[in-house]
Amino acid sequence: MLDVAPSCYTWLKQSRSNRAQEDARLLRLIRASFVASQSIYGAPRVFLDLREAGETCSKHRVARLMREHRLHALHGYRTRRWSVALPDALQDQEKDMIEAALAKGKGRVAGRRGAAAKLGIPRSTLESKIKQLKFEKSRFTSAS
Repeated sequence: MLDVAPSCYTWLKQSRSNRAQEDARLLRLIRASFVASQSIYGAPRVFLDLREAGETCSKHRVARLMREHRLHALHGYRTRRWSVALPDALQDQEKDMIEAALAKGKGRVAGRRGAAAKLGIPRSTLESKIKQLKFEKSRFTSAS
């Protein structure tokens, strides 16, 4: 037999290190949070989930474990921020309602008696709709 000190190979018989065991435990929690978020959460939000659950670890450790195990957040899952055009019938109905409110308010948009108050919408929203529909407010003022 070779004359090699037995202490050189004792690490082969040892169980995993404390850090490796803790990493494995954290990884189970990270995967649970990641799956619960439907693979949407990245390391910062998973870290906050763990912190909320009472775990103490750094955000860098969570990021490292997620990177090592290829747990990546989904990109582009949010709804798009463009407006959808209304069907013609609804747009015509909206136009008629705004015209009627402007006629009752004598072309006034703001104030208690203005068209915005009659429609129950903010003044800025009504003004943007008037601009979008290309109304002339002067058309509704009475020349008296």
